[in-house]
Amino acid sequence: MDAGLAIALLDDDRGYLRVVAPHPGLGDGIENCPGDLVDVGLLVDEGRGARAQLAARVVSAKDPARAAVIFDKINTGRRLPSGIEKFRVRVTAGAETEVAINKVVSMLGYRIDASPDANCIRATAALINVHNVFGLEVLRETLSTIRTTWRDDKGATEGPIIEGFGSLIGEHRGHLDWKRLREKTALNYTPGRLLGQAKADKETLGGRLADGIRRVLIRNYNQGLRAGKLGE
Repeated sequence: MDAGLAIALLDDDRGYLRVVAPHPGLGDGIENCPGDLVDVGLLVDEGRGARAQLAARVVSAKDPARAAVIFDKINTGRRLPSGIEKFRVRVTAGAETEVAINKVVSMLGYRIDASPDANCIRATAALINVHNVFGLEVLRETLSTIRTTWRDDKGATEGPIIEGFGSLIGEHRGHLDWKRLREKTALNYTPGRLLGQAKADKETLGGRLADGIRRVLIRNYNQGLRAGKLGE
C-alpha cells in the first residue's frame, strides 16, 4: 500500500466507521496507545470483510458520519478511492447530493455497487452529472425509464446510457411520449447494441459517448413520426 494513502475502516452495512492514514514510522509493529489516536491499522477489502493488518494511525471519531467526513477530506488530493467508495462515504457523511441520489436509486430497486447485477449501478459520476445538470426528478425519470426499458439487462446502467437518457429526458420531458420512448428503444436496441451504435455516431459527429447515446435514441424515437419529432 502507498504510504501516503489515507484509507478508512469499512463496515459492510453502515459505511466508513473509522478513518485510517498509513503511518510509515511505526514499521511493521502494531502498537496500542491510550487516547483517541491508536497506532493500529485494519484495511477492509472493498467492504467484503477480507482484512489485512498494516502499521497505521487510526483517527477515531464519535460517529460514522464524522469519520466519513474526515475520510473524504484526507483523500482529496491523494490517490483517490473508487467512485463507488467516495459515493458511499459521502452518503454516510450526510452529503446532500449523494443522500438524495441514493434515495432515488434505492426507491427504484437499484443499489450502488460494482457487482455485475442488473440491480447494481456503479456509474456514480453519471448519476451525479444528471442530477447536477437536470435535477433529481429528471434523474428519477431517467432511471425509471431505463428500468422499464431493459429490466433484467445488467448493461443498462452503464454511465453513458444513464447520461444519454438523462440529457434526452432533461431536454424534452415536457413533450415526450414516454411509452414510445420505452417501446421503440427496447424494440430496436439492447444496451450493448445501443452503445455500439453510439460509438459509431461519436466517431462521426464528435462529442462524448453520452451525446452519441442521446442522438441515437432521438433518431430512433423520431423514426416514423410526422409530427412531434424531437430535435437533436
